[in-house]
Amino acid sequence: MPPKTTSRWIWQPNPYDKAWAEVRTTSGLDDEERNAIFFGTPVAEPLPKARIDEVTPGEHPDLLLHPSYRIASERLVRLLVDTGARIQLLPVVFPARLKHSRVTYQVVNLLERVDAFDEAASKVTRWPDGSLRAVKRFALRAISTPRLFRLSVLPSVWILDDELRRAIEETCTGAGRFIPPEKFTFG
Repeated sequence: MPPKTTSRWIWQPNPYDKAWAEVRTTSGLDDEERNAIFFGTPVAEPLPKARIDEVTPGEHPDLLLHPSYRIASERLVRLLVDTGARIQLLPVVFPARLKHSRVTYQVVNLLERVDAFDEAASKVTRWPDGSLRAVKRFALRAISTPRLFRLSVLPSVWILDDELRRAIEETCTGAGRFIPPEKFTFG
């Protein structure tokens, strides 16, 4: 009997919206640490603190918009950790002038990478070096686990199961948007 599969979703951060606060500038992480987080590789110990230096006005959602990594509230972090996925959490510090609430945030470095991209069923174009340039039709291979992961070939793409998507939508505000794989494009 084949393994039971669940519906999968592409999890993307919120698009820019003046209602939600957006991180404008950060410090505390060097280029190597930022790249590790972007690609889902571990950041070396001792873990640095990401410092939020500037945010736009607006409500602070459970997932702060940042161009390079995901900054999640404690509420959202608990849901992600409960999936059992390999996650590295880095502390986030807000300067006193930016104290906005009692919410604690952490940078989420998702270390779980899975080769679930079904290139044969997708429509892709590649750069001369062979890396993916664009995906016009996106397909995933059927897998039964894990509940939350990055795609090996596109580490900026985070995939989650339907149960986690529902939990995030029911528990969190402004925690991103969820796109069915068949409606997702890249590049």
